Amino acid sequence: MHETRILSTIAFLAIGALSVAQEPDVVIRGGMVIDGTGADPRRADVAVRNGRIVAVGDLSSARASRIIDASGLYVGPGFIDIHSHADTGLSDPYLATAANNLLQGITTVVVGQDGRHAWPLGGSLSEQVALWRRQGVGNNVVPLAGQGSARIEVMGWIDQPASEAERQAIADHVAGILAEGAWGLSSGLGYYPGRHSPPDEVVDAARPVAAIDGFYISHMRNQGDMLLESIEETIHLSKETGVRAVATHIKASPKRNWGKARPAVAQIAEARANGVKIYADLYPYDTSSDGIDVSLVPIGALFEEQEMRELLAPAGTDPGELLRWAFRLEPNLGRRFDLDFLLENPQQAFGNAVRGTDRLRGEAIFRHRLRERLADPETSPALLEAVLDRISGPGGAEIFEIASHPEERLVGLRLSELARARGISEARAAVELTLEGASFTQLHMSDDDVVTYIQQPFMAACTDGWVPEYGFGLTHPRSYGAFTRRIRRYVYDLGVIDLPFAIQTATGLPAEIIGLGDRGLIEEGQWADLIAFDPARIRDRATYRNPHLYSEGIEWVLVNGDIVVEDGEVNGHRAGKVLLKTDGSSTSN
Repeated sequence: MHETRILSTIAFLAIGALSVAQEPDVVIRGGMVIDGTGADPRRADVAVRNGRIVAVGDLSSARASRIIDASGLYVGPGFIDIHSHADTGLSDPYLATAANNLLQGITTVVVGQDGRHAWPLGGSLSEQVALWRRQGVGNNVVPLAGQGSARIEVMGWIDQPASEAERQAIADHVAGILAEGAWGLSSGLGYYPGRHSPPDEVVDAARPVAAIDGFYISHMRNQGDMLLESIEETIHLSKETGVRAVATHIKASPKRNWGKARPAVAQIAEARANGVKIYADLYPYDTSSDGIDVSLVPIGALFEEQEMRELLAPAGTDPGELLRWAFRLEPNLGRRFDLDFLLENPQQAFGNAVRGTDRLRGEAIFRHRLRERLADPETSPALLEAVLDRISGPGGAEIFEIASHPEERLVGLRLSELARARGISEARAAVELTLEGASFTQLHMSDDDVVTYIQQPFMAACTDGWVPEYGFGLTHPRSYGAFTRRIRRYVYDLGVIDLPFAIQTATGLPAEIIGLGDRGLIEEGQWADLIAFDPARIRDRATYRNPHLYSEGIEWVLVNGDIVVEDGEVNGHRAGKVLLKTDGSSTSN
């Protein structure tokens, strides 16, 4: 690779003397190139023609249709988000430019995560590809098959292990999707229906991936009390099938599991030393999407099940059927509450439905009953005990932060701090704050664990994020800032990784895992997915309390040689390609 780079530079030093027909479309001049291999930055120019990098070196005399002055900037490969849920946004004609991705330097996303296809049940990859190509997409798209979706399409909504015949049918179904161009298989073993798939059933579903030299990425069964056992299951699948396997958005939560990152890293490192193709990926935050808006009052402490049934379905609709219908209509419901969880936990399910079906009415009913139970000396002790259990289970009041409150001065305080300030119990403080209209963020991961993970050479970057409608609804800040945060906080602020390493694990490493041979590096012949960023300005701005803020410092972005961000502004070009494995490389249009 290093020799290729040297030869490329020598071959194109005289590019200024080439004929007009061979002139580059774009030359990025004067920047410090970080090429995605982990090598130190070097002063070099980059020339692009017909979407490809055609030269890297001293091109000071080169002419081009467009010259980008990158003086004072670092130039790197575009970031590759190996775990993204951008497929929903990219399928929306109003969101498909994916500005939130481009402004944090993401040029390629891997979709179809957590065991779910990136297309509706009963549809096909080919149909979805046609839609993306018809309307255009802002970044490149790498699609996966989903183990859970394939299982449902073969078996239906069944909560028991597949038979031998069904296992074969699932594997055949996956093979058919791979034949359409998918790059591998994802699983969501903590979700429905993956949680009902024994390890060997998942192994069988992944076997066809080996035939295409694809990869497997898994939302593991458990990333808390059973973290190490879940990693071992992922390692086992890689051993059995020979495919590259990824323990995705790895973490160690809640608080009682903080510190497990070290044995988890040692476990993966040992397997890799023994020849297993095992990797992981990480988003650099201390809570997940489930932690950004939590309720500290269990719904079951306020309502009996029959009351909740009547509130949810006053016309007599069977709640189980209603939930099944809702899940079919909106598969992403399973990101927060999957189908069998809803049906097996009616208190939380109905409570969510009561407050979600008609938000204002639901909140009024909820608060009215909460005030009644708190004021009644017969019901108040049981209520406060249930709230205390809810607080204590994940790790105590110090890990719950006030995310919103009518009094702005309270935002950012921990529940434990507020309780001390008011001189009341933590449980009572939680109830009072809830009645006052507060929401909470549960910081259920340790930044020490994040640091341990992010320092590993097998740990790729990801967002686990979406393409949100800007300013609308609650979303995780990772959708706007995971990659820029990785550089600002962990390279510049904490200094726990260096910049070449941060770039390599966000570009060259995920390209290696996926099998993208012509993306992820700055070398001659690679597709020109490129970024130029200001090291002094690059940062994430999105927070848990104010997530709809674009990142800063990404000044230029090229996708397949087309400029899509110039001087820090998205220009609206949709230059992304849908990349299909069946094309033999990432050259699809």
